[in-house]
Order: sequence, then C-alpha cells, then structure tokens
Amino acid sequence: MRTKSQVNRLGMFDDVRQVLDAALQSGGGSFELPSHGVAVHWRQRAYKFRKLYAQTLATDDSFSMSPYDRLTMPRIADDSSTVVINVREIVGTFTPNREPTEVSEVPVPGDELFDVAADIARKIKEGNL
Repeated sequence: MRTKSQVNRLGMFDDVRQVLDAALQSGGGSFELPSHGVAVHWRQRAYKFRKLYAQTLATDDSFSMSPYDRLTMPRIADDSSTVVINVREIVGTFTPNREPTEVSEVPVPGDELFDVAADIARKIKEGNL
C-alpha cells in the first residue's frame, strides 16, 4: 500500500524526468505510449513531477523557477496515445523605448515581506521580541 509521502518523492518520477530532459535538450518532441489512457496518466505524472521539482528548488515560499517550466504538453486527442512536448521559446523581438540607464535587479514579489516575517519569527524564537 502506498502512503501519501511516497507519491511526492521525486525518485518516483525518474522515468518522466528522463523524457522531459530529452525534450528540453532537443527542443521538444513527442512520446508515444501504448494507449490513450496510459498517455493521459503519463502526462498527469509529468505535470506532477514539474510541480514537485519546482517546490524542491524553493527553500521557502518564495518564487522559484525550474527548467521544466518551459515545457508544455497540450491536451491529448481522444484517438491518440502520443504526448506532445513543446518547449516555450522567445519568438518575438523586444525593442526598448530608450537605452537602459542602470541595470537593476527586479525584486521577486513577496521577498521583502517574507524577510520581515522570518526576522520576526527568529526574534520570537530567540526570546528577543
């Protein structure tokens, strides 16, 4: 019998990781499976792996980005057993309105608030608040 924690281990998705890594390296592709049901299940597992992988990158609730976030897998047609894996690429050309005056780092939303909350929690734990 499986426990909930077993389902959330990345090692349970190594087969998915191998296919997604190959898709990233080759700019996308397709993955043929024995039946429509197996293809739908594999696609669901791929999205679950992607979510778990991103969660492991975040040491807190802050923003994290995984290389697998660039992958999309469109809905599988009812008569198909193929999972199509696309890699999102920048296809347009950005033209700035003016020359940048200073390179600045864009803050990740919520980081400052999280830092304040973490500092308060630390002070409470140490008995200094």
